[in-house]
Amino acid sequence: MKKQTDILAHYPDILCQGQLCEAAHISKRRARYLLDKGLIPNVHSPNRRLGYKIKKEDVRVFLRELKENPERYALPASARPRKPASPKLLEAYYLAQLESYPDILDAKQVIELTGYGTTAVHRWLSSGKLKSFLCGNKRRIPKKFLLALLLSKTYSEIPHKSKKHETALRRCRGKEAAE
Repeated sequence: MKKQTDILAHYPDILCQGQLCEAAHISKRRARYLLDKGLIPNVHSPNRRLGYKIKKEDVRVFLRELKENPERYALPASARPRKPASPKLLEAYYLAQLESYPDILDAKQVIELTGYGTTAVHRWLSSGKLKSFLCGNKRRIPKKFLLALLLSKTYSEIPHKSKKHETALRRCRGKEAAE
């Protein structure tokens, strides 16, 4: 217990989620799960900026109980990161989606197809993640360049995915499980 007290000595009496992660050496995902499920007592503000408020004593209790009963605080399978969808299945899915579109797309069509907003698509274009060319004063995107983005690591690692992106991943994971 002395070691845990020393670990928390330099923390304030009320900790935030980030400080909990740092002190307990746990991921943000695991901390959010434990806090949301009430496994670590806390006060959660509806204001996202203020986040969670956790008493230092509650963190001490958590660290003690974690050593005694680690299974209680394990993430369930549903909260763990999912296995990525097969690139071949994703490619087939996106090719089927792109069939009804012309060979050269504009930004509005990319927005419609991906489900992401104007800002995200323009950011991809300006950063070069989505290659395009100018035709007059408008950007044009060939299907093969959009497909390259859709299958890229950059696209798969977007933290807050659009509904259309989630649907594509879910469908490809479902087909993978069925095969």
